[in-house]
Amino acid sequence: MSLRQRIPFRYFDAEEETERVLDEQEQEELIQDLRRQSDSSNNLYVTLLHVLLALSGIVHLIYLYSPTKESPFSALLGSHSPAPPIPLASAFDVLHMLLHLHLHLHLLHPEHPIRRMLSSAPNIPFPLPLTHPLILTAPALAPVLSLLLRRDWRDALWWSVASGMTWLVYSTLKWIQKNEEDIHELEKMQYDARGA
Repeated sequence: MSLRQRIPFRYFDAEEETERVLDEQEQEELIQDLRRQSDSSNNLYVTLLHVLLALSGIVHLIYLYSPTKESPFSALLGSHSPAPPIPLASAFDVLHMLLHLHLHLHLLHPEHPIRRMLSSAPNIPFPLPLTHPLILTAPALAPVLSLLLRRDWRDALWWSVASGMTWLVYSTLKWIQKNEEDIHELEKMQYDARGA
């Protein structure tokens, strides 16, 4: 039989500048409060990402139906002479809109009705949202082509929006997952104050 030393669950109070051992109820209240704060901030971040994706999707839709195919950044940041669009600009734009929809799906909770419906649909041969590395590299095709064709930096910036949104969504989801793991670790550190 081995004995292990318990690491006390300590709470640092900045006002008193002392550490004190929390009893079971105080531990539970502290963890629940941290969980509520975490859930609230996570919901805010996910909502903001949905809004950003929707706005970006609207701009992509406008670009798709634009007869000139001028980069929105060229219009916003000013360009002396509009460059011709990259080859297959409409196809890349549709791809980027599909990637935006994919990112929206990725942001939904696994128990969300839309995700449950898609995962149980018999005529979809693959799970949605996709997690294949191709999804992470697809947004880089258009910006690389724009750079290889030596288009204006505004054009390359426009085609990089989908890559930036993909990076932002995946980074935020990773951060949310790490936050949830930290709270779970904190729950595992709870102890019986009588034995501390």
